[in-house]
Amino acid sequence: MVPCAEGESTINSPYLVPFALRTSGCNGSQEQGSDSAPVQTIAFTIIQHQCSTDNCKDICIEELDVHSLGLQAALHKIESKVPKGSLLVTNGISAIRQVLHPLALRLSFKLSALFYKFINISRHEALPILKNCSLEEELASVRDRIRYLCKE
Repeated sequence: MVPCAEGESTINSPYLVPFALRTSGCNGSQEQGSDSAPVQTIAFTIIQHQCSTDNCKDICIEELDVHSLGLQAALHKIESKVPKGSLLVTNGISAIRQVLHPLALRLSFKLSALFYKFINISRHEALPILKNCSLEEELASVRDRIRYLCKE
């Protein structure tokens, strides 16, 4: 899915939220979530998305220590900071589908609607992210891809 094409937004949300996490186990893009390891850190950025003006403004960049907060508290903190109607943007599906959803089920809590709808920014072309890149580097790559696609 391309967020913007020919100056027209295909997204109804004014805010895009690049989202990444790291577990205590495998963290490569292909194997993350395959070992059911707990989440250690979550990072996200809030981007005010305005394709028609070629302006994407970062509002917030935050990294949460899930190990000390707990997964449910960390997710609630994200939900409280992210504007209503925002859309998550991930590099692949594993952070959401293979990590968060199974962990929430195992820990017996329900994820909010924010974590059920997202854009896989690497759906058509994988982002050049190294296996051991930092969360900041991954978020920067996702933000750069959003800006690139908005210019098309």
